[in-house]
Amino acid sequence: MDFLKGFHGEFAWLIWGLFGLGVIWFFTGGTESPSAHEGAYIKPLAPLDSGRVYGKYYAGGDSDTPETLNLSQTPGNLLRKAENLISGFFDESKKAEETKPTIVIVKTLKNIFFDGIGKAKESDPNKEYLVVEADNSIKNSVLLSDLILRSSSQNTAILIPKAVKIAVLGTTMEKENVYLSANNRAYITTGRSPIGNSFRVNMCSGYLDQFQDYVPDLEKNCPDPVDELKKYGPYSDSVCLDLVEKIPRCRIYQGSLPRTLSESCVNFLAEKLNYNACVANHKTDENFLKKEWRLFLNQSTELWQNKNEIIRLMNSAGETLDSINY
Repeated sequence: MDFLKGFHGEFAWLIWGLFGLGVIWFFTGGTESPSAHEGAYIKPLAPLDSGRVYGKYYAGGDSDTPETLNLSQTPGNLLRKAENLISGFFDESKKAEETKPTIVIVKTLKNIFFDGIGKAKESDPNKEYLVVEADNSIKNSVLLSDLILRSSSQNTAILIPKAVKIAVLGTTMEKENVYLSANNRAYITTGRSPIGNSFRVNMCSGYLDQFQDYVPDLEKNCPDPVDELKKYGPYSDSVCLDLVEKIPRCRIYQGSLPRTLSESCVNFLAEKLNYNACVANHKTDENFLKKEWRLFLNQSTELWQNKNEIIRLMNSAGETLDSINY
């Protein structure tokens, strides 16, 4: 007991001081006082922030100037910064995912294709040919020139050539790209062209088949010789008319001439019933150009095997547009 009395006597001032501070703290707001929520803070360490000390101790007292909090330094803002950093990380990751290279599988539309195997099994290069056709539903023409024909058996490839649009014999002709419109087709022969160039078939092309061989044969749909006589010859000449009526379409007359045949009729036969004259007189006619091309690869030997062969029609990007195998 003497010890307690001594303790109270020696530390009474400290106890009463603490009691007084507690009373003051209670009446100034206690845990609700701003001083209970303000003070010095340490910023988060890297990488979220710098790790520096910031803020001030609450000093209290009245002020004419409203007291403000530095929101950029509050713990809530630090959380927002952390949230923004994490959000930014995920945004960058998503962006990287969206921009990284992807492999796209493109389904090639079959707007151009092989029409069977043609005569790929022929050993004679002038009889060996393939047929490529454009779908009848396409709206725009399809470029055929510079597509590639590839043999899997011999691992060879060859470009489909350009051609002359209107062939004229005995002249230098300009070649151009071959386009296939709806329902157009191209016969692609391995051998050489009889006229030296690939060409588009026209209403006069049947004349070309008279002295040279084309496989398959060119259609003989030239203008009727009698109609030509009406336009360009002595149609009133009965002897001439009788002779012309016997001449087939797309044929130059090679028979003997009657002695009574007029000079004008002889000139007509020589000058008007041939390929070049037919082209000159009808190249502006409607339907002069046909939906057919004759293309020649100018090879001296066959390209395609007679069996165990796969032939692909490919574009410059290496995509297979169509293929045949036998």
